[in-house]
Amino acid sequence: MRCSPRPAVSRRLPAAPGIQGGALGHRDLVPVPGVPAGEVRILVADSSTQEAALIAETLVRAYLADGVPWSSMAVLVRSATRQVPLLRRALTAAGVPVTVAGDEWPLADKPGTRPLLILLRCALRPSTLDEPTAAELLCGPLGGTDALGLRPPPPLLAEAGGEEGAGAIQVATPRRRPARPA
Repeated sequence: MRCSPRPAVSRRLPAAPGIQGGALGHRDLVPVPGVPAGEVRILVADSSTQEAALIAETLVRAYLADGVPWSSMAVLVRSATRQVPLLRRALTAAGVPVTVAGDEWPLADKPGTRPLLILLRCALRPSTLDEPTAAELLCGPLGGTDALGLRPPPPLLAEAGGEEGAGAIQVATPRRRPARPA
């Protein structure tokens, strides 16, 4: 991974508050008493994918080389909707344990809310109910089935007696088990 220096970008970045001795003393960047001063690095990535890979690489290096425990690391993002999915994939691929605060996900993307919103959309506009949507609803918490439950049942062959005569074949399907109580 390569980070090229970009002087034009670095000149446009504003200075951190308090660095130049402004009137806001409470915003001065000073370490907490009793804690050694740390370091700040600014890296500019060419894309959001490269940025996520760079963050993952930095965290892995801190863990392996510097001995920083995972529990002492955090990544703060400006937009959970845009940045968290990409960061989660990059961090997981790099072997970094990932935990996202529950309030960081939009309400519509939470596992308990999404099926309910899909069901309401289909109730209001039945034309939106297609096969993939039905499968998602059936396999979710509202449907209570799994992928095997979506497969058509195999036909059962049974000999039929009576009017059709002996030896006639009748195709029957098994009965479904009753739905689980909610």
